[in-house]
Amino acid sequence: MGTDGAPTSRLGHKPHDDTIVPPQSRTASGAELAPTRCRMGCGRVPWSLVAVGVVIMVFGLRKKEQKPTVFDIDGIPKEDWTRTGNIDFYVAALESASPQTLILRVEEKRIIENAMGLDVVQLRWRLGTLEEAKEVVVCWNARKI
Repeated sequence: MGTDGAPTSRLGHKPHDDTIVPPQSRTASGAELAPTRCRMGCGRVPWSLVAVGVVIMVFGLRKKEQKPTVFDIDGIPKEDWTRTGNIDFYVAALESASPQTLILRVEEKRIIENAMGLDVVQLRWRLGTLEEAKEVVVCWNARKI
């Protein structure tokens, strides 16, 4: 308890008050000590700091759009982009019975010799051309016969 009957904490300051009451409120001569003001706010957090923290959390925790990463490897090209023979058909809703766009993707590779003399193979998927789509249809029809 403080000298005025208000509860104090272990450190000697009253809850919800900016004044610090020392544990001994009198000097050795018996004179009353004047309470001192806390310069740091004594446990109170300014609302502006809370608002800045909330803004940082909101913008920091957002999902960011991931851009496709392209690694450009320095070296001597041994082989330019050529098809690997792998194709892929992409459909937005696989279980849907309604007509929808069918996207043909083609895998390509490129071989580069790096500075250490090792062959580096790069793979990429690109959209198929009309000629490649016709090749797929011809192969499909040949298997049906």
